[in-house]
Amino acid sequence: MRVTVFGATGGTGKHVVDRCLAAGHKVTAVARDPQAVPGERDGLTVLRGDVFDKESVAAAIAGSDAVVSVLGVADRKQPTTVYSAGVANMLAAMAESGPRRIVALSADGVEPNPNVNIGQRLVMALVVAKLFKHQYKDMLAMERVLADSGLDWTAVRPPRLSDGEHTGSYRTGAEPLKDSSTISRADLADYLVTQLEDEDSYQKVVWVST
Repeated sequence: MRVTVFGATGGTGKHVVDRCLAAGHKVTAVARDPQAVPGERDGLTVLRGDVFDKESVAAAIAGSDAVVSVLGVADRKQPTTVYSAGVANMLAAMAESGPRRIVALSADGVEPNPNVNIGQRLVMALVVAKLFKHQYKDMLAMERVLADSGLDWTAVRPPRLSDGEHTGSYRTGAEPLKDSSTISRADLADYLVTQLEDEDSYQKVVWVST
């Protein structure tokens, strides 16, 4: 497939690019700073772009078969629309140029997970949800934008991310997972890439965790 990756310079995005190339896909990596995308590699094209810039988003998606959104924000203290507005621009470009498949990174914390222990629920409610309240609010808005698109979307909700090794061993589900606590960015990327061709996950929110 020809895959456009937004957020390609982030901790998860770099792994997504690697996993896509390893799977034989051709990748267009979109970055505000193209030099931040590691190394020249066969099958990799790097484009300068900004998800708030509709023209650069459309140019990056033209000719692609699928889109992966692994957007992130550095400043947790300020409200953001990078997820909802960014994905809305991707969907508009997809409607114009043809690709129907998009896999977008969300988070387990956007809603309470009833299937974790009371300690985790308290930490999430009293600490994590407050720290990431702006991101979580916008991720939920992004999920609504995806659901309204009519395209072949999947929103993926992982728990806390780590810099651990790629193991290829993780759990997935159509409901919040029991004892969901962490997953490595490398394993998360592996899952995101495997979903590109999985029709069973079309138009669904899915959970993933070790």
